[in-house]
This record gives sequence, C-alpha cells and structure tokens, in this order.
Amino acid sequence: MRQAVLIALLLLSLALSADIIQIGSGSLYNQGLPIEPFRFFSYSQQIYLASQIGTAGLIHSVSFQYDIRSNNFLEGNSDWDVYLGHVQRQNITSWVPIDSLNLVFSGVHSETDFSSSLPGTGWLTISLSTPFFYNGIDNLILAVDENMPLNSTNLDDFISTEVAVPMGITFISNDVNPDPANPPEIPWQSAFFIRNAQANLRLEISPHILTPAQPFPEDQAIDVELDAALQWHSDAGSFDLFFGSNSQNLPCVAQGLQQSRWQPPEPLQLYTSYFWQVLAHENGESHQGPLWSFITRGEGISAPSNLSGFYNGDQVCLNWQAPVQGNPVLYRVIRNGHFLAATHTTDYQDLEVAPGQVLYYWILAQNSLGEISSPSNTISVHIPEIIPHLILRESFEGLTPFSQTIPGWQNIDKDLSNTWSFEGLAFPGSGGPLPWLVFSPSQSQPPFDAVAAYEGAQSIAAIASYNPPNNDWLITPRLNLGRFPRLTFWARSHTADYGLERLKLYISTTGTQTENFTQIGPSPWISVPAQWTQYNITLSNWEEQDVWLAFQCCSWDAKILYLDEIVVTGEGGWVPVQDEFVQKIGFQVFPNPCRGGFHVDHSSRSKFSLSIHDIRGRKLYSSKDIAQFNSAEHKLSLPAGIYFLKLENNAKSEVKRLVVIP
Repeated sequence: MRQAVLIALLLLSLALSADIIQIGSGSLYNQGLPIEPFRFFSYSQQIYLASQIGTAGLIHSVSFQYDIRSNNFLEGNSDWDVYLGHVQRQNITSWVPIDSLNLVFSGVHSETDFSSSLPGTGWLTISLSTPFFYNGIDNLILAVDENMPLNSTNLDDFISTEVAVPMGITFISNDVNPDPANPPEIPWQSAFFIRNAQANLRLEISPHILTPAQPFPEDQAIDVELDAALQWHSDAGSFDLFFGSNSQNLPCVAQGLQQSRWQPPEPLQLYTSYFWQVLAHENGESHQGPLWSFITRGEGISAPSNLSGFYNGDQVCLNWQAPVQGNPVLYRVIRNGHFLAATHTTDYQDLEVAPGQVLYYWILAQNSLGEISSPSNTISVHIPEIIPHLILRESFEGLTPFSQTIPGWQNIDKDLSNTWSFEGLAFPGSGGPLPWLVFSPSQSQPPFDAVAAYEGAQSIAAIASYNPPNNDWLITPRLNLGRFPRLTFWARSHTADYGLERLKLYISTTGTQTENFTQIGPSPWISVPAQWTQYNITLSNWEEQDVWLAFQCCSWDAKILYLDEIVVTGEGGWVPVQDEFVQKIGFQVFPNPCRGGFHVDHSSRSKFSLSIHDIRGRKLYSSKDIAQFNSAEHKLSLPAGIYFLKLENNAKSEVKRLVVIP
C-alpha cells in the first residue's frame, strides 16, 4: 500500500521531468537478451545494479537497442510481457520467482515503437502501462517473455554489452513456450544460457528525491509577489517548514505538511529579504534542505534619465532627471564604477578631479524602502590638461541647451533664412532663423545620439539654411594675443551625404562689424570632414595686438556644422574686461574686497547666471538659474588675486571686479 501511495503521488505531482539513463554501449550480438528473434519463444531475466542506475524514481519506459535487417521481425516477435522488480542479488545464474516481480507491460509492439523504420537500427521503446517505482537501493531485475509462435531471421538481434560476471539468463526454444510463473528447470540442454552480458538499456525515470530541492520562489529571487506561496520538490512523506527574515533564527511555521507547498497566512512585507528551509521526513529519517532566500518586490523605482555633465574649469557639474516611476529619497553618484557620493537633489558637483582624467558617471535612485533603481545612462567627462599660456577656452559646457547666447561672444545670423528641421526631432528654435546654436544632443526630444560633442555634452552648431548659403558669424571677445599666439579648435560636418560643410576664419583689429574682418586660414574655405578634426592656426602676424576672431559658416545646403573646444594661446595674452562699457543691471558683490567667502545678489531677486574668470580671462567656475550665490555653500575657494564675475539676467549682462585678499 505504501508503494502504491508513493506511485500515485509521483504521478500526480512530479516536479522534475524524466531523465533518460543509459546502461551499456557495447556491440555484443547473439546473447538472446532480452529476446532471441530467431526462435519462436524466449524468456530472459537480467540484473542491472543500483550503481548503474544511480537514482531512485519512477520508471516510465524501457528501451532496447536493436539491429533489425529482415522485413518480418514484427510478424514473429511483437508479443511481449515485461516484468520489473527489486533484488539483492549481485549476479544471476538461476530464475528469480515471478511473484517477486511486477508485470509492467503486456502487449503487441508496432513500428511506431521503434526509433527508425524497419529494417533498421535504433532503440525499441516500451512505454510501461504500469510505471514502476524503483527504490534506488536494491538492484533492478528485468524479465521479458516473448510469446509470438513465429520467428524472423538470424540477421535480427538486440545488442548487448559484455560484463565480468553473469548478469543475464535466457531460455530460447522453437518447441517450448516457457511460463514465467513456472519456468523450465535448469539445466535445459541447448535452450538455457547464462550470459556475462547485459542488453543495452535505456530507462526513462523520474528521479525520486527526498532532500528538498527546486524551490519556488527560486533561491535568491527578487521582485517576489507579496502573496507568493512557497513550493519545493521532494518525494518524502511529510515536511517541516522554517521561515522568517532572520537567517540566524528561523522559526518553524508549519509541521507535518503533507504537500510540498505552504501559503503564508498574511501578505509578505514590501522589499524584504526572507529565508526559508524545509526538513523532509521519510521512513523515520530526516532530510534537511538547503537554506533558501528571496526578496519581495518593492514599490518600484525606474532609472534616472538624461544624465549630463561638463567640466567648468574647476569641477564636474552633473545634472539628471528624476525617475518617472517611484519616489526617490536620494541618489547615488557612481564614478568609474565606484560609489562617489549620495545627494537628495538631481545635481551634483564633483570637486575631486585632476587634469588628464577621463571620468565615467552614472546615477542610481533609491526609495524609502532602500530599493535601488537600474543605472541611468553613462556619460564620460574629460578633465583637460592644463594648457600653458591660455588666453581663451570655450567648450560651450554649462551654457543653456540650444541657447543662442554665448557670454562675451557675438552670434550673428546674417542670412536670416529659416533652417531645415529634422523629422521626429524637436528642440528650441528648430526650423526657424538661427545663428549658431548651443547644441545639446541629450536635451532634444527625443535625445539625438547621431553625433556627440567632441568633449563633454555640448558643442556649437550652425544648421543648414533653407535658402543657401549659410551666413552665420560667431565672434570671440576681444583678445590680447601676447607672443606666439595660436588658435586651435575642433570641427566636423554632420554628414557628407549633402556635401561637406564650409567654414571661413577671420580676424579683426578694428572692431566687430563683419566688414572689419580679414580672412585667415585656408581659402576659399575649409571643407570640414564628417568626423571630428582638429585645426591649428598660427596668429603670429598679430602678436601682442588686441583682436577679435570670427567663425563664419558659409555652407551650401548641407546639414549641420559643429565646432567645439575653441582655444587661443599666447605668452602674456589676456581677455580685456572694461567695466565702464558694461550696462549696470543691479548686481551686488559683497564683501569686496573679501577674505575667503563672498556673496552675489540681484536687486530684483530674479534668477541669473554667473561665471568667474581670472585676470587672464580663464573661466574658473560657472552656475546658472540661481537667485543668489554664496561661495561658501558652493565650496568655492579662490586664491588671493583679481577676478571678474560675468553676470547675466534677462539677456542683459554685467561684469564685476572681485578682489580677494590674503
């Protein structure tokens, strides 16, 4: 009865798919195992060791390897009875009583039971009408009784493997049909044979496992639902379950379970780590399963998006957008794969940077449960090397995306033509008349990833005029070039499909009207390749003079011309600043002179932008959309010296001198 119950449970609730176990791979013929096709009748018994099978379980089918060459095999050899049982014998030289075996198949084979068409070679598979539970401890006895009163030829056979001791016995005859319940007495001349062989055999078996396995939820699963039931696989008779959130002290929550399943009586907690273990009981023995764990689902939090960053001459400024799903309570800033800092806002300033570094950043969001999002997009920021004799450097980082205003520069649209727009892409000013534009690919809708800036997140771009050619001018602040002056910059065409972009370079010593400028560099223009290309222009003819430089886009119906990393160097050169020519718009810088910290306020309390430059015009710091500025809050410490603060409000600008004393 116990065996019948086990079989029923296995049939109803098997959690594992059946395995195929093959015993024997030899090529031994003429053994009469499991039958002898050349005789009318045969009866055989074979032993297969537990060590050969390797597992307990429910046997669903047995297969024998055949080599059939005649066309009439089935006519003479298709009526079989198959028996299985347990024995403790290690070999066989005499019959095992049939009452200790179980009839598992009785029927007639058809050609569909053979893995290949007949004649042919392959495996005959016999699906058992009564699956047999093998205990995995005793050896397996397999008996086959073939009862068709016909035969085929001696060309048909089943293949065996030679072994060291007798593992098979067989009775074959054309006259006597042996009765398994009362087999012929031994010896029987010319009919009974003892074989040091086993028929090559395949068992389809569903392993019988007592130690709990195959947990559900899977071990270390995440995002498990709060109403999840615990399930496992074991063929044991009863179970005790230990479950809780402390792996060192798990309480027993259920005893004597008859099924391999348990439903918690109350919903589980959000985003909590749970641990559990099952103790299985069978025949007075206990089988402890491993310690499993899972984490329940949280509220859910998506990744931050549109991370951008730039180096402003002093630090890396990062900005990003909050997750669209979930409620973050903090953000984790990751730099070069390591945790850098936590912040409660969607921006961060990284002060620990050094020249020549390439830094990779991404952001993780975290909610009140401690649930962490997937990473944001990854960006890289290059901290440039210190450039000797730097007069001017403009990388367009820190400027308002798609702005037409570059502080201190003049930006002139002389063609006044509408510009080409791009299907499926939107950004401020798209399609209208445009001069040069601060181009921020990550801030367009959707983000525009076809061309990245040469450095950082932004470059300056001139978009093709609807009525060519372009006539867009970008003019630097006034520069004193010093000695050995040089201009370098990077440029590229968006594509070569519509012709390369055209760029002209100019210099003026008399003013910023376009007619004041004289062309320098390649003539009639530079044909800019469709990949970032560096240009290096000597300005030695204008040593120690005050000049303006200009970049003119004169492309003919191309697409987009990009510029980035514009650098002017010269020994002793500087960017002149003249307060008396700047419109005053209500900014106060105090204390001034200062020792250490200082403040910047605007009389209207409206938001403004700030950039700080040293006496040579180099940008040291910038910030935008601020209502006031406190250098201490921004951890900005300036050495003693003279500085210029460029302040912008409502498209108006003002420059203030700041003196820092020791």
